[in-house]
Amino acid sequence: MQWDAHCNNCWARWSLREKGITLIGPDPKSLVDSIPKEKMTGEAKKLLVNIVEDTHSWMPPAIAWGQRYIVTTACRMLYTIKTGEVTSIAHCLDWAAKNLDSRWLSLLKQVKEDRKLGFNENTKPRPGSLQKTYSFVKYVQSIGLKK
Repeated sequence: MQWDAHCNNCWARWSLREKGITLIGPDPKSLVDSIPKEKMTGEAKKLLVNIVEDTHSWMPPAIAWGQRYIVTTACRMLYTIKTGEVTSIAHCLDWAAKNLDSRWLSLLKQVKEDRKLGFNENTKPRPGSLQKTYSFVKYVQSIGLKK
């Protein structure tokens, strides 16, 4: 076994502490320190700044899954910025549909419907969906990165 810090982040620790289910043993709250909301929102803002470039550094834009990942991650980061909490992908898409400008409803619906397709490196993004995604990210950044 090797040490890996991949999921050693505030979102994973928050989820374990706040939503962990004990089957046997101690309560997760006794094992994981609380994560201040300021830490959660700060980390979400850092990720939101370069979300497109960071994602495309490991996921080519020609793969549809990456387009969906960018939209869902932008929604999740904005949710965390607004609430200081973590939520599921399905919930964050519903939250975004209810709380963001209605012009994004078709994009959010497309992402929600296409999630069931999973990852397939041969599936290209829907025509126009990447441009909509990049515009959506700019919109989310304009809300989430306000000073």
